Amino acid sequence: MKSKALIALGIAAVIAVGAAVAVATMQQSPAPRAEIGNRLFPQLAARADDIRTIQVRHKDGSFSIVRTDDGWVVPEQSNYPASIDEVRRVLVGLAELRALEAKTRSPNLYPELQVEDVSAPDAKSVQLTLKDANGGDVLSVLVGKQRFGRGTSSAGDGVYIRRSDDAQAWLAQGRLTVNRDAVQWLDRKIVDVKRERVRTVSLRTTEKEVTVTRTDPSENDFTLAGVPDDHKVKSSWEINSIGGAFESLELDAVKPVAEVKFPETPAAEAVTFDGLKLTAYLADQDGGTWVRFVAAFEPSSQPTEQADAAQAAEKKEEEVAANEAKDKADKDDASKLKPADEVRKEVETINARVGNWAYKLPSYKIDTFRKKFNDLIEPKEKKAS
Repeated sequence: MKSKALIALGIAAVIAVGAAVAVATMQQSPAPRAEIGNRLFPQLAARADDIRTIQVRHKDGSFSIVRTDDGWVVPEQSNYPASIDEVRRVLVGLAELRALEAKTRSPNLYPELQVEDVSAPDAKSVQLTLKDANGGDVLSVLVGKQRFGRGTSSAGDGVYIRRSDDAQAWLAQGRLTVNRDAVQWLDRKIVDVKRERVRTVSLRTTEKEVTVTRTDPSENDFTLAGVPDDHKVKSSWEINSIGGAFESLELDAVKPVAEVKFPETPAAEAVTFDGLKLTAYLADQDGGTWVRFVAAFEPSSQPTEQADAAQAAEKKEEEVAANEAKDKADKDDASKLKPADEVRKEVETINARVGNWAYKLPSYKIDTFRKKFNDLIEPKEKKAS
C-alpha cells in the first residue's frame, strides 16, 4: 500500500508541476498544435491509483508486473517481488513526457523511429501497457528509440513514442527506457553484509577449508588461518575479497527453493562481530550454480559485559596514544555494529525475504565461494646460505 501511494503521489506531482510550466510556455509563444508543450499522458494523474498491471511486450516475448496487497511482483518469475524503484522510474518517466514534436503518421516510417507494432518481424519497439483491476487499458504505448541531447544535462533528451491506438508518432521530451528482461524488473538485492562487520568467513567447497578472520572491527585486513610456516599468502587482496563475500549480493536469476536440490553441507559461512551468521548452500543444476541463504543469530559473537569493559579501557588508552585519524576510523568501524535485538530482527527479515528462494549470482561471487586454499598461498623464498 505504501509503494502504491508513493507512485501515485509521484505521478500526480510530476503532472501538476508540468501542467503549470506548459501553460506558462504556451502563453509566451502559442504552439502550432494544442498538444505541443503539454504532458502527453495527463490522464495518468487521475488514474495512477487504478494501475494494477504493467505489461511489457516485444518481438521476443512478454511479461507482466502485477500489484498485489503485498506489493508488486513478476508472475513470470514465480511471483518474485519487483523493484519498486524500477516501477516508479517507468511510471513517473512516462508521466513526465512532454510533446516536443509531432512526427510521422505513416506506418512505413515507424521502423525508423522504432515505434512499429511489436508483431512486426524485425520490430525494435517495446509495447508498454498499463491495466486496471478489470484488465482494461489505462494506457498502452509503443516506446521507440532514444534521442540524446548535447552535454551532460538531460534537458534535451527525448524518446520517440506512439499510443498503440493512435497513428501519430511523437518525439517526446524526457527520459524513458523500458527493460526487455523480466529479471531487470526484480528487486535484485539479496543480502548485504558489510565487510566492516565481518569477523570470520569460512569456505567449505574444497578438500581443505578456507577460513579468513579478523580479531577486531578496526582491523583493515583479514588473516588466512592455517598457513604453513614455509608458505605465505599470495595476495592480501584475495583474502580480503573472501571477507567481503556476502557483501552487496544481487541475483542474476531466481526460482523457488523447492525446485533445486541442495546438499546438507553449507558451502560458505560468515559470522559478524555483532552476532549475525549467514550461511550459503551451493548446488549445480540446470547448467548453472544456485545458492540458498539461511540467517541465524549467534549470541557468542556478541560482546560480553566484561569484553565491553575491556574494550572501553583499551579504547581509552588508544585514544591517548593514537592520532585523530585512527580514532575516527575505529569509531566508524564500531558504529557499523548492531545491538543484539537489532541483529535478531535482521535475521528474521533476511529469512523472510530469501528463505523460499534459490538464486543465481554473478560468476565472480560464485568464484569467491569456491576459492581453494592452495591457490591462496605460495612457498616463501628460501634465504641464500
